[in-house]
Amino acid sequence: MEQLPNTEDKTSTDIGVAVLKRIFKEIEKEIRMEPWDTPKERREKEKLQEESFRHILEPSGMSFENATNSLKEAKLIDNFDEYQDDFNLSPEDLNKPLLEIGAAQGTFIQYLREKLGNKSAYGVELDNKKVSPYLEGMIIGNGLKLPFNENTFDTTLARSYMPMFYSENFRNPLSPNEPLKEMLRVTKSQGKILFDTSTPEDEIKNANDVKKAMGDNYTEQMAVDAKERHNSAVELFYFIDSLKTKDYLVKIEKNNDCTIVKITKP
Repeated sequence: MEQLPNTEDKTSTDIGVAVLKRIFKEIEKEIRMEPWDTPKERREKEKLQEESFRHILEPSGMSFENATNSLKEAKLIDNFDEYQDDFNLSPEDLNKPLLEIGAAQGTFIQYLREKLGNKSAYGVELDNKKVSPYLEGMIIGNGLKLPFNENTFDTTLARSYMPMFYSENFRNPLSPNEPLKEMLRVTKSQGKILFDTSTPEDEIKNANDVKKAMGDNYTEQMAVDAKERHNSAVELFYFIDSLKTKDYLVKIEKNNDCTIVKITKP
């Protein structure tokens, strides 16, 4: 594992945030959090990660507090940049009432509130293990039953959320149209709905790639799951196309490996 140079009064700027990030990523690989971890297991792993990080920092003279603060700041900025790469929100969008669904740890909402001063930015996350009780603007809730009135937000967005409703992990899955209908409900007239997803064509390509990679290990169940995902994508994009007949402005853009859907509500 990468080691830090030994210098007295070492600050995060001296060492370089990039070095700290690489070191902590190595620690996270060695002490890996899993989705099925219990709260107790997560706390134990977090403690082990902290102990490992402290051990590496000790010879450099840099305090654990300085290092973790630098990493948190870098994570906020990196996460914000990733959202902007996908959605390209204007300064005006970023400072108006905004809702993120499936907000995970809420780092995007935290950036809007703490860095931009947007106290009308909110995030909703179903998994209470991901949400800090001390983070303002974050709400534990169901994206299919949002705790907001109609026409509340100028922008409603979701990142890495819609594809869940294609997933083979959802037995008897809801229609992928349902989360989109809820996003439309809480968005104001002339407001924006933004999300990433995969098209039916993407799903065909993904299925073929998996089949080729798996070879003889490709199972009948995998084929069934791939067909379910494709059918869900067809259903979602049929619904999106239907919005055009109701005066919604719809833009579909390719960005790297994903498709970005941008809808303006009439």
